[in-house]
Amino acid sequence: MKQRRFNAQLLYRGTLLFVACLIAFAQSAAATTLYAQGNDQSGGDTDRVALTELFIAADGENWVNNQNWLTGKPLSAWYGVTTDENGRVTQLSLRGNRLTGAIPPQLGSLTQLVRLVIDDNLLSGSIPPELGNLSQLQWLDLDRNQLTGSIPLELGNLKLLERLDLSGNQLSGSIPPEIGGLTELRTLYFDENQLIGAIPPQLGFLANLQTMFIEENQLSGEIPPELGNLIHLRAMSLEENNLSGSIPAELGNLTQLRSLDLDENDLSGPIPPELGDLSQLRSLYLDECGLSGPIPPQLGNLSQLRTLLLNDNELSGPIPPELGNLTHLQSLQLAGNDLRGEIPPEMDALTQLSEWNISGNPLSGCIPASWRNAASVDSEQLDLPFCPSPAAAESGMESLFGLNGDLLFALYRVSLRTLTHQALQGLDRAALSSLYISFGGDDWVNSDNWLSDKPLSTWYGVTTDLNGRVTRLDLRGNQLSGSIPAVIGRLSHLTRLAIDDNQLTGPIPPEIGYLTHLNSLDLDRNRLTGPIPPELGNLTNLERLDLTGNQLSGPIPPQLGNLAALRTLFLDENRLTGTIPPELGILIELRTL
Repeated sequence: MKQRRFNAQLLYRGTLLFVACLIAFAQSAAATTLYAQGNDQSGGDTDRVALTELFIAADGENWVNNQNWLTGKPLSAWYGVTTDENGRVTQLSLRGNRLTGAIPPQLGSLTQLVRLVIDDNLLSGSIPPELGNLSQLQWLDLDRNQLTGSIPLELGNLKLLERLDLSGNQLSGSIPPEIGGLTELRTLYFDENQLIGAIPPQLGFLANLQTMFIEENQLSGEIPPELGNLIHLRAMSLEENNLSGSIPAELGNLTQLRSLDLDENDLSGPIPPELGDLSQLRSLYLDECGLSGPIPPQLGNLSQLRTLLLNDNELSGPIPPELGNLTHLQSLQLAGNDLRGEIPPEMDALTQLSEWNISGNPLSGCIPASWRNAASVDSEQLDLPFCPSPAAAESGMESLFGLNGDLLFALYRVSLRTLTHQALQGLDRAALSSLYISFGGDDWVNSDNWLSDKPLSTWYGVTTDLNGRVTRLDLRGNQLSGSIPAVIGRLSHLTRLAIDDNQLTGPIPPEIGYLTHLNSLDLDRNRLTGPIPPELGNLTNLERLDLTGNQLSGPIPPQLGNLAALRTLFLDENRLTGTIPPELGILIELRTL
């Protein structure tokens, strides 16, 4: 009996102790939750203050869209702002929203920010070093503004950064070696600035880098051989700088490289034969570099090459017959060198050539017959005949069932009224698939899910509406090549088309004029030729048109005066002629010309 009473007392006391522990734990957890909520609330208040400072500093009253800014609504309701479940700002996207003034240092207090996108505005002044406090940042786009001063070395603190785009500003000074510490970086754009000094060898530590564009600056010194460590690199452009010395043989280690652009520098010495190891290379631009010596026969190993520009150097010796192995080549530029001897008969295998130029070389023999139908540049300066050839096979059909392209497209437009949403999605999918082929999709930097059966909204760069129709196509700087096909005019719900900063050639198709829902059209920084189609005047909802940095010629079509909603018009850095049409004077919404 005593033993039972003792056990009962022991059990009772243990129960009391357990209940007391539960109460203490609950109180502690509640206190912790209240503390965390207080911290979240405090952080949210700090974020609200920082965004308010941005609104004031960047002239928020005159933004294109400032919906809900400076109201008492949740920050997630403010235009361009995304928050997490605690109300902390994680994304700020105000691209092309007419921000002016300086970037306030208070943005550095948005400590949960993952993406900061304020490119394509009119921001000026320097980049505040406080942005280096954004330790969670993965994406920083400040490009195409009017920023000045140097690149803050504090940006080297952004250890999670995957994309850094400062292109198209007026930044000066040198590239901070601290950028080499951004080991997660995949995309680096410093092009079109006024940067000076040498390329820091520390950039060779960017082990995950896939894209490096540093062209159109005033950089000097030699190309660091350490760049040969960037084994995941797919595109490198250092063109239009003042770089000197030889091309490092270590660049031959970049076996994933699709495009190498070193033209218009002050380089010297031979083309390293190691470049022949770049088995994935599609484009090689070594023109106007001051290179000398023979063309290495190892370049004939570049079986995927589409573009080879070696013109305006001091290259000598014969054209190596191994270049005849480049059966996918579309553009061959060898003009302005000292190449001698006969054109090898093996070059007749280059049946895909669309343009070539071998003028300015003391060559002999005959021009391969398969080149006859390509668009030769300055071919009249060549005193060489075409080689004889057997009768060419009849070309493929130019029409389908007797219907020309215009009629087919007209029928397509009529059929839009009766097809179901599902069928229309299929048309969009077919159009995008055609774009993939025309733009060399296998060579893109990022082609995730393209040509797959997954929803179009999962294809890289594609945005769709609730019905699955394509509304946005953003493939900027994605290594697109080839010409813009007419099929692009079938994406009838498109509101934004951004295929700028690529290597597109040929004319702007007039079929783009069918995209009547289009608000923004960015075709800048390509190699487009021909006139501006007057059909662009049909895009009456267009607010932004950027054709900068191409090789467009002819007059400015007066039909652009029909673009009543246009706010931004960039036509600079082309070869346009004639007078400015007075019809542009009726564009009352125009803010930037």
